[in-house]
Amino acid sequence: MASRDLHRFLHFGWNAARYALGPLAAMLIPWVVMKHGTKALWGEVVSVMITVQLASHFLRWGSREMLPRMFAEKSTAIPALWTGSVITRLWLVPPVALVVHFLMTGSAALAVVWLLLLFVNNSFEALAIWRKRFLHSFMIDAAGLAITLAGLFTSKDPTLDRVLQCVIIGQTARTLMLCAVFRSDISPTPKADTRMHLGEAVPFLLIALSGLLGSRVDLYVMNLTAGRETLAEYQVIQGYFVQLQALAGIIAVPFTRELYRMGKAGVEKATSRLASLGLLALLPVGVIGQSLFTRFYGFDTDWRVCVAGCLVGWPVFAYTPMVQTLYKHGKETTMVTAGFSTAGISAVLTWLLVPRFGITGGLVSAAISQFLMLVVVRSIFHRLAPKAG
Repeated sequence: MASRDLHRFLHFGWNAARYALGPLAAMLIPWVVMKHGTKALWGEVVSVMITVQLASHFLRWGSREMLPRMFAEKSTAIPALWTGSVITRLWLVPPVALVVHFLMTGSAALAVVWLLLLFVNNSFEALAIWRKRFLHSFMIDAAGLAITLAGLFTSKDPTLDRVLQCVIIGQTARTLMLCAVFRSDISPTPKADTRMHLGEAVPFLLIALSGLLGSRVDLYVMNLTAGRETLAEYQVIQGYFVQLQALAGIIAVPFTRELYRMGKAGVEKATSRLASLGLLALLPVGVIGQSLFTRFYGFDTDWRVCVAGCLVGWPVFAYTPMVQTLYKHGKETTMVTAGFSTAGISAVLTWLLVPRFGITGGLVSAAISQFLMLVVVRSIFHRLAPKAG
């Protein structure tokens, strides 16, 4: 039993370390770009980044969410299932890449290369989770981040193209290392299956897309309405508090299989513990955030920004484990509807509140949408209670 507990603890620890690289990158890369360049330059990078990341969600086509379910059903066919998913989704690459190219006002070719690398690297996420290769993933992500930062640190008077080139070099290194680690899961005889990997994955695509928009639609609205310097500040601040949301995933992801198999009482207990942990994290997250924004980045922020940011981050802790149960009981369509609805509300509120309240208004809009999502998820879960055992 002790050995099993240690094994689980190591999985959790390395997965936490892997996800911790996200906040670290979100802190260091903007800081280096603004230190060696300007705040407006980082705003330009953000404009390209959020477009590429949205496009990469389309190319992923719900595979991260659907493949673990398929792996559980056909555990002996994992290489064929995974490789088949990649081959099938290749059909999506040309049209999505073409759209990204035309949306870019500059650096279009580099944006497309970044997108292609994300397509490959994101495809390995389902394998990393299912195989529990968290240590390998951590080392690969850390190496990619170190390579990107090294390029940025050695760049004097960087331009948008130079920043994107540094990101691409780091992503290329990740691609090569991921292919090496998961080479045994690359099937030599893959088969494209449009019905399985595209048709049946549509609900998962919509779920992922609604989740992305739910957490970032305020950023997209800011990209359309705010200047590049304001966008740069908002992305850093909003990104910091979105990482608080990611902390819920850090804790829950290593137990994806267990949550799928868990009954109602177990899921409720796990959710209660996670929600309590989230509450304990709010004060230190807020204090550290205020210090980072004012001293590290030199932003002119006050306590209201951090309070609103903490309200953005906490609701996810109070419903994340329940989402797996909703998926298990076929409530994907309901989740999609809820996700897009709350994202729409957030977009409208951001449009209305930002002109008057600035960055704080954007965060308040995001917080309202997250609390609405909390109410929806918990309501659906409790209605499923008699069946969820």
